[in-house]
This record gives sequence, C-alpha cells and structure tokens, in this order.
Amino acid sequence: MFPQVIINDNGNTYTFGTNNAARGNRVDQKIFQIQNDVTINLGKHKISTGISYQLIDLLNEFTFNPQGTFIFNSLPSFYNSSPIGTITPLGVSSGSGLPTAYSLGYTLQPGRTVTLDKAKFVQFGVYMQDEFFPTEKLKITAGVRADVTAFLTNPQNNPAVPGYNFQNAIGELEKYNTTNTPRTTVLISPRVGFNWDIKGDRTLQLRGGSGIFSGNIPFVYIKTGFINGLNEGAINAPTAAQAAAYPFNPDPRAYIPTDGKMAANYELNFIAPNFKLPQTFRSTLGLDAKLPGNIIASIEAVYSSDINAPYYRNANLNYNTSTTSPDGRLKYTSARINPNITGAYVLDNISKGSQFFLTESISKQFSKDFAVSLSYTYGESKDVYPLRSTIASGAFNAIQVVGNPNVPVKNYSDYDLRHRIVGSLNYRISYAKDKMASSIGIFFEGAQQGRGTYAYGGTGNVNQDGSNANDLIFVPQNQSQINLVASSTATVEQQWDALDRFISNSKYLKNRRGQFAERNGILLPWYYQADIKFSQDFSGLLLKNKNTLQVTVDIINFTNLINKNWGVYNTIANTTPITALSATTFQVNPVLLQRGEFIQDNGLNSRYRIQVGVRYSFN
Repeated sequence: MFPQVIINDNGNTYTFGTNNAARGNRVDQKIFQIQNDVTINLGKHKISTGISYQLIDLLNEFTFNPQGTFIFNSLPSFYNSSPIGTITPLGVSSGSGLPTAYSLGYTLQPGRTVTLDKAKFVQFGVYMQDEFFPTEKLKITAGVRADVTAFLTNPQNNPAVPGYNFQNAIGELEKYNTTNTPRTTVLISPRVGFNWDIKGDRTLQLRGGSGIFSGNIPFVYIKTGFINGLNEGAINAPTAAQAAAYPFNPDPRAYIPTDGKMAANYELNFIAPNFKLPQTFRSTLGLDAKLPGNIIASIEAVYSSDINAPYYRNANLNYNTSTTSPDGRLKYTSARINPNITGAYVLDNISKGSQFFLTESISKQFSKDFAVSLSYTYGESKDVYPLRSTIASGAFNAIQVVGNPNVPVKNYSDYDLRHRIVGSLNYRISYAKDKMASSIGIFFEGAQQGRGTYAYGGTGNVNQDGSNANDLIFVPQNQSQINLVASSTATVEQQWDALDRFISNSKYLKNRRGQFAERNGILLPWYYQADIKFSQDFSGLLLKNKNTLQVTVDIINFTNLINKNWGVYNTIANTTPITALSATTFQVNPVLLQRGEFIQDNGLNSRYRIQVGVRYSFN
C-alpha cells in the first residue's frame, strides 16, 4: 500500500496512490425472512393481506483513509519532499518540501488494518390491500402498510462523550451519547390508486394514484454510528502549519500510534434521537389512448416529495464563532467546539426534496415482428442533501455550500434529468420454414447529460470549516471582487483577463456575477447516441425438437462507429476554475481556462463497443 497523494499545481490536479476508501472494504449481510400472504375474494372486492419479518445480520469491515492522504500545493513542493539529494524530474531534492494538508484514519482494534463492526436488527411489516370494482369500467385499489424496524445491537458507550458540548446548525447547545440507534417507531404508508376504462373497450384509460412509500436507508449509514472514538482514531491537519508535523512518508503506517491507547483525536458519529427511516410521497396521473392505425399514445405525470430524507450535519462546528467574509459568506474563526474531535456527524432527517417527471410516448405495432416507439420526458429533481458517500465525513464534506454546511440548501439533484428523447425500432423476419430468424433492434437516446458544480480548488478552506473541497465559488462582477495573486506563469492582470473571459463565455456563470455559484447549477450539453443489436436464430438444427442457437452482436454507441465525433459525451473542463491559496487569496491558470467550459469526455461512454454473444436454448 502507498499513501494517497494529491498535488494541486497551477490549476492542475494530480492524484495517485491508494484510494482512501478501497483498502479492506467489505460488507456482508445475512438475512432470514418469513412472509405470508393471503388473498380473499368478496364479491366486488379482492382483499390481500400479509405479514413480513426479516432478521438482518450486518458485518462491515471499513476504515476511511487508512493509508493516509498528503496534499501538496505544487509539484516542486512534492518533489522536494524526497530525501535531500534525491534526483527528481525537477532536479535534485532539497528535502524541504512539506504537505499543505494531511489526514489519516486508523483502527484501534488489535491485529486489524481496518475496523470491524457488527449490527443486528429486525424489520416487521403488516399490510392490507383492497381491489374494488364499483363498475366494470373502474377499479380502485386502496391499501395501507405499517413497518417497524428495531435495532438489536447498540454501539459501544464512550464515557467521555456526554461531557462534551455540541451545537445544532444555529449554535444551540446539544448533548449526545454514542449508544443511540434509531428509535423503534411505526411507519404508516397509506396509498390509493385507480384505473378507469372510460369507454369500456380499453381504447381510452385514465389511471393514477397517490401514497406514501417507506424505503430502507442502506444500513451502512446506520453503521456509521458505531464509530465512537473507542475503535478508530484520526489525524486531521487541514492547514500547512498543522501538516508540517507530518512530512511525506511512503509508509502508510508511519504516523499510526503504536501504543494501542485510545486516540487523542477521533471522529464521532451520532444518530439523532428522533431519526426516522425515510419515506416518500408520490402521486401519478396518466392517460393511455388507442388511436386510429393501431397507435398507442400515453402521457403520464409523476410528482414525488421526500419525507424524512436522511442527511448529515457536523455538531462539532462552532457556529458561535462564525463571522462574515468579504464576499458575504459565513466563515468560522474557530471551527471545532472540541479540538480533539475531528468531526461529530449526526444522521438526521429533512423533508425538502422533490421530483417531477412528465412523459409523453407513442408506439405502433405494425405486426408481431415489427414495432416502433418514441418518447419524450421532462424532469426536474431537487434535493438538499445527496448522499454521495457511505462514510459520514465523506458524505458531509462532499456537499458544496456557501458558508454554513449544517444548513442544507435545496438545489438541483445530481440526477436532474431535464430533457430526454428515446426511440426504438425492432424488426424480426423468419425463414427456412421457421428454422432461421434474423432480428435487428435500434435504440436511440438524446438527452442533456446532467449537472455540475463550480467549487474552489486548492487548500484555502474558504469558509474555514475544516474542509477544502466544499466551498462554492463567488463569481466576481469585476476585478475588485477577487484578490488574485501572481503565479510563476501569469500576472494578476493576465489571470483576471482569462477569468473574466471565461465567465462571460459561460451561459451559467455570466448570469451569476456578483453572486455565488449554486450546487449543480451547471446544465451540461445534449448528447445523442444510437445502439444496434443484431441476432440470428437457428432452430431445430441439432435435434428434432425446437432447440435454438442464437448468435448476437451488440454495437453500443453505433453513432461513434460511424463518425468519431458522434455519440461523444461532454464534461466540465474544470470544476475548480479558481484555486484558493487561503481563505482570501486566489489564483487561476489562464491556459486551463482557455479550453472553455466543456470538453469531450474521452471515457468509455464516448467510444463504440462491440459485444458478441452465443446462447443455446433447450425447448
């Protein structure tokens, strides 16, 4: 194993070494389930009821960043971290290079490289549904479900924790202990739906429904509550002054304490006393029509909103020491309430996310062997807290914010769809007395590629909350609104000219001058791609019965096979266009900004692929 190294050099970022979430990561679940369903027909009512019981035994081996991560602010500083006299690509090392940040997580469990946690819980559900047919044309379905989750394992008690003071998002006092798990509460999920065959001949049908649906949060998030200072320690040196105590060492174990004692500095993970498992309200309304020419047309609207969605906040952030920075964002003057606690992450609930989708589709079955379809979907998804990591600290620090990271802000979701067009064509022909058949299928998709965010690069930690990667950029109206510092390759004037031009040429940023960028504020360009599938069937060739040998050829991104410039995805050229050297000083790289806002993504999705398959079916 080798530490992870991140080098920020003049707008470029170089990353190598062991991924900080890869070492020894294992999740194992054993599930015992009993379920019994009963259906009773009572005249116009079809009643279904049942119970479900699950016993889940969860085992998780994981420690985040067990090999350590070094961050350097330039290539020379990294090369000069080598022993004095070492020959490097930039010359002979002076031995004086130091990281500007260092972090490490380590287990306190003897004989292990990562922490092992076990948890056991039960889920019990009772449900009932009634399908009611008041007329031959109308079916109404109504039901209700009740779910209970009980945790049979509690985290260890850390006796030091009740003596610590913590805060909520606005600085009010909170107290915690490390033994909390979610309370055993009953989640009620009612729902009702209908299907109305308006003419009675299935040529015009109106359908819809509304309800509350309960879902399982991945229980690895609950498992984070077992990180309590007794089983893991952490080193977090986010500033150059602190990181100077940890010069680069290629040995991942170099800074792990060897005395086996409880760590002086550690992370805590709590579960809010009133935390509930997530639910979603969803409502749908659709109309299906059979048009002349055997054409089927549909339109459907779906609206969803979050109930008790999970999110993390850091109860060790000292809101009462916050102030306002020159650009107007909240900034901490002393981030940690308890200096030895690297973070106290609370799993809590919030109910602000929403999603809306409208889909229109049309299809025609010309014959049993020939069909086409076309659909268009408009979508808008917003959330306040996408869980981008199963690690509490990772999930918290991955949310780009302005100022207070404990106050989630509703913005576009990572999965905001916006516009999507999908078409398909399928044709099959049989011959040789049905012993052979050839098929072709074409699938086309055109859609906007998603969203992106502009945040500061570097280790400036602009809001001084201890995280270098979560600060949304301020988009300057003019040069007086950004404190640029000359670099070895560009003067302040050259940097401003490049940044001003970049902002003016960005459809998004030019409308945000004098304001902060938003999380997922950038809408990526459209992409277009077609896939083709050929299949050839040979039936009854080996035996008298109709066994079938099928050979298939899939050409994924056939558009790129035709033309290398087609079927290509675009990505944001630089999601960190401004480098924060400190909380108030910045640099940009004019060469990188000259590339523009979007560049071609040369990954696998932008390349054609051919897959050949053979299948033999016994009939």
